[in-house]
Amino acid sequence: MKSKIIISVINQGLLSVFNFLLSIYLIKVLGFKDFGFYSLIFAIGLSLISFQNAFVTTPMSLLTKKRVLVGLSKYQSYFNTCQYVYLLGVVFICVIANYFIMVDLLAICIYLTAFCFRDYVKSQMLLSYKVNLVLISDILFVVSVVLLTLLIESYNLLSLSNILIILGGCSFFVNIICKNALNLRIVQNYRLFWKFYSFKIWRISKWTSIGVMLTELHSRAYLLVLSVFYSADILGLVQAARVLFGPLNLLINGWLRIARNYFASLLGENKRQKFIQFFNWSITGVVAVNFIVFLLVITLWDNIKNYLFESVNVDML
Repeated sequence: MKSKIIISVINQGLLSVFNFLLSIYLIKVLGFKDFGFYSLIFAIGLSLISFQNAFVTTPMSLLTKKRVLVGLSKYQSYFNTCQYVYLLGVVFICVIANYFIMVDLLAICIYLTAFCFRDYVKSQMLLSYKVNLVLISDILFVVSVVLLTLLIESYNLLSLSNILIILGGCSFFVNIICKNALNLRIVQNYRLFWKFYSFKIWRISKWTSIGVMLTELHSRAYLLVLSVFYSADILGLVQAARVLFGPLNLLINGWLRIARNYFASLLGENKRQKFIQFFNWSITGVVAVNFIVFLLVITLWDNIKNYLFESVNVDML
């Protein structure tokens, strides 16, 4: 299991580096204003995934891994239906966001729906611990995004909307490649689905959603304040400073994806001693990674400051 977690963390490390370099690229090419819009859309995506974890993914992991050591639950179609209903809610959020963010509605919808669905697909694959398949699909995602971005840049078509469409389109593309390893069927009887959600899923998600809501308010309230009282340039400037620590969230999420399933399996097998040992090992690893990143930022701060903020002028502040 440790080897699978290591592969998952390496995989998420790849995505962390990619998102870090993409953020720097957007700051350099599009400027702070468009990067501010991108950061706001990306933050909305992270919040949507957090609530998706509360309403769908976490109950799916707990209910599946407590009973099924290998493979998926026989109730997987119920979780799939719940996910599709959630994606309809994501489209509604996109319409609302479009009133405040000056980016094409189609681009926002493609990006955020693909962002959420991709996360669900990866969570489903990790229920069977298919970490190698997840790694391959993410490598394909990164390569395809880079190639398409270079292509549109060569034709002078580079814009935030096109970048979002590329990111969303490539997410859907790798999902199609992985479809043979997935169960994406839905429940035909919606009364049965509602009964299953009410009695099986909601008893878990009502508690996880409260935790997510408090966490999101604590970690993302500043975005609302900046968006209301300041320009997109200032929002982009602040988010540029947070780029350094953004990869940490993705890296820790890589650990969480597969560790959550393993924790549920240990509880299902009543192996509490192993649960405590694995929990302590995991916390130690997270603290160590944070400390290493902190030391790197302090050591390389002069170079980072000149590279990220060389275009900042006094009028923006």
